[in-house]
Amino acid sequence: MGEIDNIGSGLSRVLTRRQWLMGAAAVGGGAVLGGGLLEACATQASSIGSTKLDEVTFAVGADPGYFHYIVAIKKQLLKPYGINGTSSFFSTGSDALDSVLTGTSDVGGGGELSSLVRRLKGGKIYTVGRGAHSGKHLGIVVHANVKTPSDLEGKKIGLQFGTSAQNYIQLYQQEYALNASKMQIINVDAASQAAALSRGDIDVSVIWEPWRDKMLQIVPGTHVLALSGDNGLYPVNIDMYFGQRLINNQDLGARALKGIIAGAKWISDPANIAEASAITSAAIKVDAATAKSYIQKIWTYNVEWPGDMQSMFDVAVTFDKTLKDKSLDQVTNWNTFYADFLRPDELKKAAPYLF
Repeated sequence: MGEIDNIGSGLSRVLTRRQWLMGAAAVGGGAVLGGGLLEACATQASSIGSTKLDEVTFAVGADPGYFHYIVAIKKQLLKPYGINGTSSFFSTGSDALDSVLTGTSDVGGGGELSSLVRRLKGGKIYTVGRGAHSGKHLGIVVHANVKTPSDLEGKKIGLQFGTSAQNYIQLYQQEYALNASKMQIINVDAASQAAALSRGDIDVSVIWEPWRDKMLQIVPGTHVLALSGDNGLYPVNIDMYFGQRLINNQDLGARALKGIIAGAKWISDPANIAEASAITSAAIKVDAATAKSYIQKIWTYNVEWPGDMQSMFDVAVTFDKTLKDKSLDQVTNWNTFYADFLRPDELKKAAPYLF
């Protein structure tokens, strides 16, 4: 690969928490006279109303790949499973995973490489399923003078390392037999790429929504050269990741997954599209029409354990080796590594009907 530089390392984080108490009162059959009835009702309501929900915090990237998490929290779809869901927002899902490693958050999401590089460095993060996928989320944004894949040679290509963009550009180079030594790959965080493209620090951006839409609006004369899912090359997945707390508490983990499944089903129901668009547009600061397009045309929200789960991580490992990442040398037995890192039994406990 060509020369590697680094531009920008900041991430934006907005933390929001809301505490909820679940209360209900029920009175069984039979007659209780006078003040005894009131006392019985008050006692039972007090007892049930004081039961606290289990807190589960989601690390959420500011992009539509996390909409099923957002609606699960905002619509209180975790509450029937005894959970109060809260969220920590980050500029990217990859950055959000760091809070899962530290235990600040319990659930994260992202592509294979973003979790893999953290796990290889000793991070306690576990794959528990796939929650969403898209072939149109990630793309290559270029200036007007770039019209074909071969035009990328000789260009400075900006992307955020440790994300699906890194795997995609390497697959793209392979697919079109491009000379990687003639392409300068520069590490630029997602939020900084539009400015870098405007200044000429980079000539090409490998970027996802909503940053791609914003870039096309901000930088004159730009267009999308390719989408990652073109010709089935590299559909982007948002896999679901647990931190150590939910692995240690399998009951709580199973209940969290049930709530996520409910969120994926709710947002996929056409009857909910208007409300879903309003909720999600406010969360990632885009207009409702754009959020609606993401939901209806860009993403599929479906919790599953697909047959290609391990093979997608194998792809990430193969291309990560081209960067000579020293952490790969620490793995002496990949079967043992995957046995701990990939946890289908967590999802099987929550939803055996998916297997």
